Amino acid sequence: MGLGKPIFDSYRSANGSLIPTGGFLGAERFTLQTRGWIYNSSKGAWMPPGF
Repeated sequence: MGLGKPIFDSYRSANGSLIPTGGFLGAERFTLQTRGWIYNSSKGAWMPPGF
């Protein structure tokens, strides 16, 4: 996150949609969302704010 580069999410469906989850992965996704990161389903990656 500190480098401001996209973070790829490997737990997703074939069309790029995130597969709902809890636990540690759910906490990581929550952290990204609350810090302004947006999930881009076409790239399968979380994009940093202002990217």
